[in-house]
Amino acid sequence: MRLRTSVLFLCLLLAGVRFSAQQAPLQEPANADRVFSDPTTYVPELTPLIASTSELRDLVDRFALDRQALQRFYNLPGSNQRRARLRAFQQAWLRRLPKVDFNALSREGQVDYVLLRNHLEYSLKRLDREQRWERDTAPLLPFEEDILRLQEDRQKLRFITPDAAVAALVFIGERIKEAQAGTAGAAPLAGQRAAQQVDRLRGALESWFAFYNGYDPAFTAKVPPVYREVTEALTAYGRLLQREGGRAQARQGADGQRWTWYRRTRRSGRPRRDR
Repeated sequence: MRLRTSVLFLCLLLAGVRFSAQQAPLQEPANADRVFSDPTTYVPELTPLIASTSELRDLVDRFALDRQALQRFYNLPGSNQRRARLRAFQQAWLRRLPKVDFNALSREGQVDYVLLRNHLEYSLKRLDREQRWERDTAPLLPFEEDILRLQEDRQKLRFITPDAAVAALVFIGERIKEAQAGTAGAAPLAGQRAAQQVDRLRGALESWFAFYNGYDPAFTAKVPPVYREVTEALTAYGRLLQREGGRAQARQGADGQRWTWYRRTRRSGRPRRDR
């Protein structure tokens, strides 16, 4: 009986080995690169969304949900891609909104129409203001686009190899060193805004690093030392911008006080004292 059981077990084992050998090899996962639609396609036909009782309620809810979806993904302040996507989305809504018959709406619907239109126009002006601020701080942040590109590529599932990550971080570190030499003549307000943006960039870089570190063994072995050097350089550069901005503000304040004292003495006719 034992011999028969042993023979049966051996036959089943050999059959399992043969079945495993005949199995097809594992396939590689499909390409995971994300495909993004044009923001203008998010805007639906507005007329069917006007309810007979609440009128523009469903339309406003649709706008708010689509905008939140865009802002959740494009969440990096200072990103050109974020501004472009939000601007295209809001401009498309602003172009489509006049198709709604304003005179046919109730008073509540007309109020919602005006509020939505004002919100779209105000949001576009805020994006324009943000772009002007970016132009003012761009000379102080030559490495900004490089850091943002790392995080945006990660969000789009465009994964990076450890060697490429080291090369990118080394390049960012060199750009930071170059930027340190150009802070002397920066305007105080631009320096303060650049210092705030450096803090946000350090947060974006930390999120990018945390995604790979501890998960990819090769990344964990090669990248952390270079990453620490870059984050330390970012921290030091942010403090430098704050100090330089404070000194420039103090100089401007002193110049303003001297000019005010000079105008007062000229107005009162008192002789000017040498300072």
